[in-house]
Amino acid sequence: MRRTALSLAALWLLANTGVVFGHWCNNVYRIPGCFLVKAESSVKTIGKDGGTLHVYLKNNLPFTYRDVRLRAVNDNLDVTVEPSVLPSVAPGEKKQVTVTIKPKPGTRVQDYELKIMMGTAAWKNFEMMAAEASASQLKEFAAREKNEWTRLIAHELLAVKGDADAVTALHATLGQNKPPASSFAAYALGSTRSPQAVELLAKAASQADMNEQVLASIAWSLGYTKAKNAAAPLERLAKSPADPVRVSALAGLSLLGHKVNEQALVEGLGHRDFMARLHAAGALLVRGHADAEPELTKCLGNRDWGFASIAGHVMLHVSDAKDKGQSSTGALPTIEEFRKLALGKQVDLIRSWGTTQATEAAPLLAALLQSRSADLRAQAATALGRMKHEDSLEAIEKLAADDPSPLVKRAASAAAKMIKGDQ
Repeated sequence: MRRTALSLAALWLLANTGVVFGHWCNNVYRIPGCFLVKAESSVKTIGKDGGTLHVYLKNNLPFTYRDVRLRAVNDNLDVTVEPSVLPSVAPGEKKQVTVTIKPKPGTRVQDYELKIMMGTAAWKNFEMMAAEASASQLKEFAAREKNEWTRLIAHELLAVKGDADAVTALHATLGQNKPPASSFAAYALGSTRSPQAVELLAKAASQADMNEQVLASIAWSLGYTKAKNAAAPLERLAKSPADPVRVSALAGLSLLGHKVNEQALVEGLGHRDFMARLHAAGALLVRGHADAEPELTKCLGNRDWGFASIAGHVMLHVSDAKDKGQSSTGALPTIEEFRKLALGKQVDLIRSWGTTQATEAAPLLAALLQSRSADLRAQAATALGRMKHEDSLEAIEKLAADDPSPLVKRAASAAAKMIKGDQ
């Protein structure tokens, strides 16, 4: 499960529900920014031979979730979910899944918590995520939505598109200094990597009364922006007497490429504070320490919705930062040289070219749109979309319309929207 969680590089959410051995407790769970989850009945008997329960999922956001993967876990229960993969869940659409539960031998009669884990591999970066819905759709949605978390996600995607009002809204939430919402706003501002976001985050970092958890989020987000003027506020935060802030600032400096005390990050993995563990794991993963992966996966499974959502942000940032770090520093390979590389290396290079806006790689990427590999066609389209490479638009639109692979069609459609600014 750990390996799967990181390979998806997307938003992870957990649905927590109560299981009573003998009864099933039904509640309605509003998952921030994703699904409404509801069980079929108020009480359902689960005996020693087990039983089944129908669970309903409803997409609450104005864009389609694709390749939604479902798993349920509990140490005392054997649990399966069918179907385990939902190809798509459109806005407002409801889906039914069946959860089959069987107590393991020796299970005691008591309350048990069951976690339904939901992940989507639909997006590899925030640009693709933002391209899924138009600005007008997101604004209309944010205006009528009462759930704070869902509004924050809409504002984040609008901010990635460059919407000034959304940046103002995120800044206002950051200024409330109330975690976890203010922390979420800090990550959202960092995702834009804009000069304005760096300025707002740096100003917030200098406030004496700022909550430690929010400061930790600000530190990570400043590092993620890769801005040169993010170094000074991070160096100040790295001297903080509060461990979560200090460790997070070291993680931020590491993301900037500064030399830091790596042992302090390793020690942060075992810290009692969630933010210290999360940011230490993220920074170490970007530095190539795969042994930090279990801690990030554990953070993704946190029982608190706010913390789980925060961990999802950090996971996306880690994936994006690793892509940037893998960008080729040598001569660009020819198409023949590229074809001789292992598939994994090919994918790493394509993603890094897209992340770093390496427009010199555009001709090679355009040639890969005709690759026999659906994965390479999809990755090449995404990279060209992130570059906003207009010369490739016609070929990408053709893939979106005619390619036999659903994966390629989705990637090409999002890439075309990024190029045209039709978001």
